[in-house]
Amino acid sequence: MADESPVESLSHVDIGFGGKYKSGFWAPVAVTLLVGSEQSSGELQLIAPDGDNVPVVFFSSQGGSRVLVTGLGKGSDYRVFRSYVKVGPQNSRLSARLVDPTSG
Repeated sequence: MADESPVESLSHVDIGFGGKYKSGFWAPVAVTLLVGSEQSSGELQLIAPDGDNVPVVFFSSQGGSRVLVTGLGKGSDYRVFRSYVKVGPQNSRLSARLVDPTSG
C-alpha cells in the first residue's frame, strides 16, 4: 500500500469580504485544503508582504497555530481553515503552507 499524503492539494483561498479588501488593513482569509483519508496535524501559515514588501508570516486563528487535518477514511475531503492577514500592496502574492510539526 502506497503512503498517502494527508494534504493532497490547496484547493483555493478566499480573501476579504466578497473578494474585496483594503491594503494596510486586516482581512479574513479562508484556505480550503483537499485532504486525504489519513489524519495529520500541522501548522497552517499564511505569508503576505507588508507595506514595505517584506514577507510576514501569519498563523491560523483556529486553536492557536496548530491545525488538525483530518480525512474521513473514504478518499478525499475538503477542510476550510480561517485566519486573518494584514494585506500589503494590492498586487502582492499571498502564500499558504502547512508545516509538519515534527520536521518543521
